[in-house]
Amino acid sequence: MDPQIVWAISLGSIIVWLAIPLRQRESYFLNYFIVLAISDPIGYLLNYLFQTPFLLIYFVATCCSFIFLFNTETLRKNFLYLILAIVTVFGVSYLFMNDGAIEYIFFITHILILIRLNYLLILNVARTQAISLFYVMLVFYETLVLSKFINNFTNFADAVYYFIVSTGIQIALGLFFLIFKEKDHRIVFQLN
Repeated sequence: MDPQIVWAISLGSIIVWLAIPLRQRESYFLNYFIVLAISDPIGYLLNYLFQTPFLLIYFVATCCSFIFLFNTETLRKNFLYLILAIVTVFGVSYLFMNDGAIEYIFFITHILILIRLNYLLILNVARTQAISLFYVMLVFYETLVLSKFINNFTNFADAVYYFIVSTGIQIALGLFFLIFKEKDHRIVFQLN
């Protein structure tokens, strides 16, 4: 596979995802989208300038994206638990950074993100008696991220082609989040 194709797809993904926080600035998920938007550009920049390992950059971004799925009041109430969790995760990842165990910690953190997104989806359905495709697409996005990890562990698909297909889908999801806001009535379907 031509590396320029992979680079072009990566660049397209970065451009689309950088625009999403501007569109979603009033969303509950704004900070989550900011982390998704800046993790790749910052990752490339820090790696280029300081040879910072991508795993470290994405680990911090993954932890931040999980934290930003909670509202400020919940974080304030559970601040000590949050600090304990962060210290534990960073401590464990530091101990196992070279053993490949970091990938499993990433995987577990992304499972927690998926659980949280599903919880927010169910909470929204219970509160509004409607299904919002916005929440469904967030769950789908995180499921896609998890599938990349599963492919990394099991090699069920060629890594380069899977990257191209999954990143193409992520670009399409990014376009969805550029078009539709969280409260957009066009993507909300009443249950009653």
